[in-house]
Amino acid sequence: MKCVYHPEVDAEGKCIRCNINLCENCYAEATLNEGLCPSCQRERKIGKYLQLACNALCFIGIGFAFVAIMFLPGNWIEKASYIMGGFAVVFLILFLTVRIAERSLLAPLDPPQKMLVGLSRYALTGNKLFFDQAIKAREKVENISPYEDALYEQLVAILILQPYDLPPDWINYLSEKFELNEQELLNGLLKFGDDMFIENIFDYNHYPAIEPLLELTRRTNKYDLFNQLIDKTLEKIETMDLEQVKSPPKLPEMETQKSKQQEKEQELEIPGSTKKQQAIIADRAFLTELMLVDEELKELLKMADREKAYEVIKEAFTGFELPEVPKNTLDMAIKSAQQQQQYLKGPDQIAGTEDDLGDASKVRVCAECGISFQEDELQRYLYKDIAVNVCPECYELLEEEGHRIPKLLEELQKGKRRSGYIAEEGQNEASNTNDN
Repeated sequence: MKCVYHPEVDAEGKCIRCNINLCENCYAEATLNEGLCPSCQRERKIGKYLQLACNALCFIGIGFAFVAIMFLPGNWIEKASYIMGGFAVVFLILFLTVRIAERSLLAPLDPPQKMLVGLSRYALTGNKLFFDQAIKAREKVENISPYEDALYEQLVAILILQPYDLPPDWINYLSEKFELNEQELLNGLLKFGDDMFIENIFDYNHYPAIEPLLELTRRTNKYDLFNQLIDKTLEKIETMDLEQVKSPPKLPEMETQKSKQQEKEQELEIPGSTKKQQAIIADRAFLTELMLVDEELKELLKMADREKAYEVIKEAFTGFELPEVPKNTLDMAIKSAQQQQQYLKGPDQIAGTEDDLGDASKVRVCAECGISFQEDELQRYLYKDIAVNVCPECYELLEEEGHRIPKLLEELQKGKRRSGYIAEEGQNEASNTNDN
């Protein structure tokens, strides 16, 4: 790793705020300034001055409104127009001040430093302004050779952290913008991405980085890094709880309170259900990314003579559906309602309709907390001649609270009453129309 401020020197540390690579001298200077690199120090100063400027402009706007009301001639309509015009000017000045402050962050740096720091900040923030500044700085660098290693490192970071922000033909785009030979660019990305790709994909869950890695493999026909990716993928699939990963995700309103067992696990510092749920969410994201690159993966595995690995990956896809992105708020509400209905039926779709929640023989979800269990883990709970299944912990909770109705059963009964009321209203309106 190279220092972004001195690209010819190896990095010895990182900025605690932006995680940028720093050489020994830069790191020593950062240590004296609360661990911040020069750009972060400048950003903090600009932020303070910008806050003062915003406050000053706000007071100027309020003062102008007071002067307009008290001293300017004309009626109230004319004074209101003066006030609106004054506020418009204040907001315009404020907007220009913010834009100038953003663009001045990298101003003191030399072109090579500005190019590398701009790329690093773009990788971390996704702010296109830094990327544009890096491209303009590249035009002022006559000889790129001393900075190629540091440049490749930052481009790999962009492919890992911001892969979807680049155009589809990102290889030609990067080679054109940074005036690099395409083959040299590909080889440099593979060389400096050897450890970074695998580490970030599997240790930090940056799964979108899989797609650019496959594209690099396809364009270079070098399979060393690709084989590492496949080996790690097979290991990850073996450790997955595929049944939980493929089951419908739990709805927020159906989460139950912490059980005594979970509290005991936390006291003993045993990883509880929260970490398990986080792992399941990460595994869902991993399978989603693999399904998005299914065709490319199949082609490359065939070229690498690893068809059996594809069969294992394909088997992991069985029964897993890609999440749908709602088009608008209404679609999101409909999707949420459908998800709730599906969740009430259980992960293996045992129940035919939501009404089956009242039939303990057809449902394997707890009628109180909504969590799925094996049939032998549930207990029969009778409430006003309605038999439902509940887990042992919820059974004790319901009895302690006075043998009350389970939450999911109560929600279903409310839904039925609401549906009956709507149907009755519809019939009344129809009868009134016929009478008229």
